[in-house]
Amino acid sequence: MRRHFSCYLISPWKCILLALALAPAPPVNAALAPALVPTAPALIDLKGAATDLSRYRGRVVLLNFWATWCAPCRQEMPALDRLYGQLHSRAVIVGVAADDRAMVAPFVGRLGIHYPIAVGNPDQVFAWTAALGNVTQGLPFSVLLDTQGQVRWIQSGTVTIADVKRRIEQLAPDRH
Repeated sequence: MRRHFSCYLISPWKCILLALALAPAPPVNAALAPALVPTAPALIDLKGAATDLSRYRGRVVLLNFWATWCAPCRQEMPALDRLYGQLHSRAVIVGVAADDRAMVAPFVGRLGIHYPIAVGNPDQVFAWTAALGNVTQGLPFSVLLDTQGQVRWIQSGTVTIADVKRRIEQLAPDRH
């Protein structure tokens, strides 16, 4: 059903607020039926070598999109790094920076991040996140892929480590 309204009797700002209120809300945290990952843009690692997600086939992958200028990203990265140390071979966290590699490498070093980091052209990375479901184009944005590389969960905004651990456990139970 499409909603129609007229703004000729109210101020432009009230009209904008009304339009936003009537717009369907984007999913902030969505559990998804398996879907194929849209083709990633060209990504490089911190040493400048080309990298792609196919190297993680067979493992659960948490893609965490971030940028050096994103305060919530900086806050969640140390917790993600601690989780990365607990995952062993059943899952991996890959940080995807929408930033300049020259800025990313020293930033990651200062934070002491050990999980793999890929860097891409910001415009292309944001287009990729939009194709993955990031309708707000905000950061951080996380996507959980199953062992077949299919999207199983997306999260706009910061993640909670307990939630990520639970979701990884559902897709790749710890056999110890």
